[in-house]
Amino acid sequence: MKTMYKIFVGNVDFKTEEEELRKLFEPHIVIEELVIAREPDTGKSRGYGFILTKDHQAARQAIRRVGKLEIDGRRVYLKEAHGKRRPPKPSRPSRPPRRPRHPRPQVHVPRVTPPRPSGSGPASPPPAGAPPTDSGGGYTGIDDNIGNR
Repeated sequence: MKTMYKIFVGNVDFKTEEEELRKLFEPHIVIEELVIAREPDTGKSRGYGFILTKDHQAARQAIRRVGKLEIDGRRVYLKEAHGKRRPPKPSRPSRPPRRPRHPRPQVHVPRVTPPRPSGSGPASPPPAGAPPTDSGGGYTGIDDNIGNR
């Protein structure tokens, strides 16, 4: 069994029907099937179609001979159809291949807590009216003397 040769017919007028295309191309090639792509929900033409034929040589000659012709005021063109092509993946900078990761050995490290200082327990709050103690977290510097000028 011979494989089919597929010809893409582009820039077809939206009003052009399959029979009109068939009449134009039958003198040049033996058409097994002719289809105009249509919207699935409305049936409106998408503006392109396909011709299937078994004669590869005649199809190639028809593409060269007929090439570009005008149908219903639009310049229609033919070319060899290929399967659907996926868009190319975006290129990424080349990286060295990843090395396989080996599991790290599990090492148990006991948690050490510092000893509590011995004493009478938690510190008691300072007596009322006593100056605040320096806890080491505040900033002391030039700003402290601004109000004294």
